[in-house]
Amino acid sequence: MKRTHLMAIDAGGGGAHCLLVDAATGAVTRALQRWRHPVAPGTGGLGSDLDPGAVREAVSSAARDAVARAGVSPAQIAGVAVTGIRHTTVVLGDGGE
Repeated sequence: MKRTHLMAIDAGGGGAHCLLVDAATGAVTRALQRWRHPVAPGTGGLGSDLDPGAVREAVSSAARDAVARAGVSPAQIAGVAVTGIRHTTVVLGDGGE
């Protein structure tokens, strides 16, 4: 199967955004999975307690939704770029690495 799409994932303040671009046509598909994180105690409202499992599920859900909306197969994705608002976001694989 030909790899025809590029994916961008943004772990932002309000949720996980996924952007899927058809490299040949420029067609764009977007998906958003919103989240809310409680304020972390002792941070004066500037920090959040993140649930890594919930973040992972939101990112996965947004990516699956974008792929489904675009009507493509995951095998058609040529590359993925990831960005995030927080420098403290850590993405782990299934084995915790």
